[in-house]
Amino acid sequence: MKNLLLLALFFQCVNSTLIGQTTCNISVNTSTIINPKSSNLLGVSYDGRSSMDFDPSPGVNAIGYHNPSNGAIITELQPVFNRIKIGGARYPGNLVSYNWNWSYTIGPFSGRTAQQISTATSLNQKLQFGFDEFMAMTATKGIPSSEVQIMINIYPSQGQSNPAILAADWVEYCNALNDGSNPRRNRLGLPSCYVRTPCALQY
Repeated sequence: MKNLLLLALFFQCVNSTLIGQTTCNISVNTSTIINPKSSNLLGVSYDGRSSMDFDPSPGVNAIGYHNPSNGAIITELQPVFNRIKIGGARYPGNLVSYNWNWSYTIGPFSGRTAQQISTATSLNQKLQFGFDEFMAMTATKGIPSSEVQIMINIYPSQGQSNPAILAADWVEYCNALNDGSNPRRNRLGLPSCYVRTPCALQY
């Protein structure tokens, strides 16, 4: 925690310098607890592009930390990932969500739809590590469902020009029981709802 505090102070001083303020005075009262659950603030934005292949050349050239061939964590990263404690997670990340269609990333891989979700490459790709795999990962890491956020946006996405419909469908998919009330969830045979999840608006 001390290191995190020092890091926060460092960025505050850098920010002050960038805006032309030459003196930076910061006071910290370590005896006052403002937020007793501050550990929940130490979450991650889990990049939805993490299983993309960077280019069409032979072999795997992963853009992130999941193998584009099977969606698993890259072998060399697995020991480090196992040690990381994640208090909360949001998906698919910040700018990633602007052209994101979550429904292209669920269900069996053979039935998923390719999409371009990175300005770093012009490739249209199916994602081996999609929303279903992300939710399975959060369960494995012991992340409480209350600390999982899905990032929606207010702009058109691939395959759906109305962002409200895309967002509403995603919330329903996350929460609907496997009782026929949600066509996608029913078709995939998922046993229960994922989360009673908050939704963060990306705009």
